[in-house]
Amino acid sequence: MQSRLDDAAQLALDLFPVRLAMNSPRKTDALQTGDEQIAIDLALGLLSEDDVKAIERRVRAEPIFARSLRLRLGRLAEMGRAFGDARPSSTLWDRIAAIIARLDQQS
Repeated sequence: MQSRLDDAAQLALDLFPVRLAMNSPRKTDALQTGDEQIAIDLALGLLSEDDVKAIERRVRAEPIFARSLRLRLGRLAEMGRAFGDARPSSTLWDRIAAIIARLDQQS
């Protein structure tokens, strides 16, 4: 995941030539909920090629969106670096499976 976040941050720098101060966002930098999800999905590599192309078009057409997306991707990359090579516990998948099984029984 670390390299995906780093790749996303580099993509943001490549796509968005606007230079920003990472620690001085303005109120206009706040992303709407849907836009925040776009940034997360982009950073994690969850979007299709068509979705990425649509985002690139929107970035070119909407400077505020471009600025906000760049800030969000930068923050996600910083969080990824802060966690480094952190790994979930070895029992995590067993706990997830148990929760899913319990939810299946309830429905």
